[in-house]
Amino acid sequence: MKNEHCEADPATSAELTELQELVERQANQLEALEAKLDNQEQSLRHVLGMMIEWMEEGKSREAA
Repeated sequence: MKNEHCEADPATSAELTELQELVERQANQLEALEAKLDNQEQSLRHVLGMMIEWMEEGKSREAA
């Protein structure tokens, strides 16, 4: 069987371009969500750290 050269028809080419743009937009949205999640995780860790310090200070005052 010979390798035949096939030209893509314009409709197929346009659809492929549209799908590639969709994938790119979704990848960008995913990156934005990952960055937001990282930021929220960092904030949560900070708040939990402050709460632990507050609880430990309260226990120290009760012991004194």
